[in-house]
Amino acid sequence: MAPRKKNSFTFESGMTQLEALTEQIGDGNLPLEETIRLYEQGMALCVQLESELNSLQKRIEQIDPDTAEITAFEEKEYGV
Repeated sequence: MAPRKKNSFTFESGMTQLEALTEQIGDGNLPLEETIRLYEQGMALCVQLESELNSLQKRIEQIDPDTAEITAFEEKEYGV
């Protein structure tokens, strides 16, 4: 079996990148084109972060107190 390619993206690294972009944009010292480029980069990063959160949320397991069964989060009535 071939080794799995390690994904270097983590939620924490993505948040750090997003915070850095936000600071750069917030400074207000960039030309408009650069600001727009960073904004687009930030929005793409937000989509990636949301996808990562959704993936992690699906891994959360809940123990049903009545039956002691372990069920995946999305199987509960939480609207996920």
